[in-house]
Amino acid sequence: MDENIDWQSSQEEQQLDEEEREQEQEGEEQESSQEQEVDNEAGKGGHYNDRPTKRSKNCLDRISELPDSVLTYILSLLPTRDAVKTSALSKRWRHTWALISSLIYLCNTHESLSKFIEFVDATLILHRSSKISKFVLLLTSRDRLMDSKFQLWVHAAVIKEVEELSIKFNTFNYWLPQSLYLCNSLTKLSLSNCWIAPNDSTVDWRLLKHLTITNAPLEGGVLQKLLTGSPLLETLKLKNCKGFDQIDINSQRLRRLVINGYIYNSISDHRCLEISAPSLQSLEILGSMDMKKCRLKNVSSLFHASLTFYMSSMYDYSESDEEADFARVEDLRNMVRDLMERVRHVQHITIGTWIVQALSRCELDCLPSSILMYKCLVLKIDLCEHELPGIASLLRSSPVLERLVIDLLLMPEDGQILHFEDMVFFGGKNYWTSKQDMFSQSLKIVEISGFSEFMPEFVRFVLHYAKALEKLVIKREIRFNEEHWVRYFGQDNFFKVVQQLLSFPRSSAHAQILLL
Repeated sequence: MDENIDWQSSQEEQQLDEEEREQEQEGEEQESSQEQEVDNEAGKGGHYNDRPTKRSKNCLDRISELPDSVLTYILSLLPTRDAVKTSALSKRWRHTWALISSLIYLCNTHESLSKFIEFVDATLILHRSSKISKFVLLLTSRDRLMDSKFQLWVHAAVIKEVEELSIKFNTFNYWLPQSLYLCNSLTKLSLSNCWIAPNDSTVDWRLLKHLTITNAPLEGGVLQKLLTGSPLLETLKLKNCKGFDQIDINSQRLRRLVINGYIYNSISDHRCLEISAPSLQSLEILGSMDMKKCRLKNVSSLFHASLTFYMSSMYDYSESDEEADFARVEDLRNMVRDLMERVRHVQHITIGTWIVQALSRCELDCLPSSILMYKCLVLKIDLCEHELPGIASLLRSSPVLERLVIDLLLMPEDGQILHFEDMVFFGGKNYWTSKQDMFSQSLKIVEISGFSEFMPEFVRFVLHYAKALEKLVIKREIRFNEEHWVRYFGQDNFFKVVQQLLSFPRSSAHAQILLL
């Protein structure tokens, strides 16, 4: 009887073993099907060749001998499609890509969107890492199917506690999933062409340090809600966004704010953008602000400021309506005076051609009555005639200036140019000959990058009056080719101009002229 029991038990164990093998075989077939899909998308067809060649017998494959942690780090630096392609190298590499912590999906205009969707779906299913350190999604086309797929992909990254997330669409917008607003593992977030609309729930980006938003509407207090939910935020960049009239930053951690352009809506927008950030150390306003004026309320901790923005043609001279033109000049004067007053204490400032021309347009009386405390002044200008009074005004008001940098623009954008009355004439190339000493006694370094027809006379003026000057650096930028020399100097040879610059008298015995 014992023998019958043993025989029956053996039969049952054998049957269980067969069932387990069948289940394992089904699982392997399912996984193999998913891997085959990834292989096909990678263009490799899933064929692996492990037969050693003559070369492999004699040479060590040092890369394959590296630990998985090193290999996955290297693969994480590649776009995911390229990382997947390495699975065709050998069995050693077959599953290595699935351990990477960085997923980078780039869909170009020449790629089938359906194929791209299949590839992303398959790689996310086969991905074995428990966390995602970086998730990048770049799309150049749109399909209805993408609406739901995009939500699922971002949600998958949120589940795996993504730290760096970058989403970029071209010219169209997708709604962000609500789960993203509660992703408290984020440290860096970049969104382009996305609808940002957190519901009534609180935004929880407790670890976020860097936030970039491009081409997005931020109406209804959305921006303030994002700032409130990001207590550790250090850098905020807004490019060509719209719908916000106030940036109120109470956090002591946010040190850098960049506003690159603004999309103005004449129907619903207020004319003014107010910025209050007592702990802010760096402020950059650039690009086209259209008709949106900037007003700085509290930026007392600013160390660096960059004002290279420009506005619409609303401030251009109009011969047909002199009364309206007077009102525009008065409005421009008040705006520039207030802006310059708020940044007078910064030590390093960059000012663009539009602001410099505005100083000239307002007849030089829009600078604050108090002195400017700039130690380093960078001017991104064309050094044209309409900028000369503005430059002189800035130099006259900066008694502690130590370094002056002039970065000449090759070709200013049309919107950066203010149009003056036809009769306005500032003296052309002879403008500086009538001016007296206006340089800081501490000005030691002057750098000029590029060339302009007004540059030689300005150099003569600097050398004649900058008594503490130690170094005058003139850089020949690569972007200025022979055609541009002819534009600025006529048919004169560049070296003749150099000889002229070197011949100018110098008031400082220690002044050196360096040509780079």
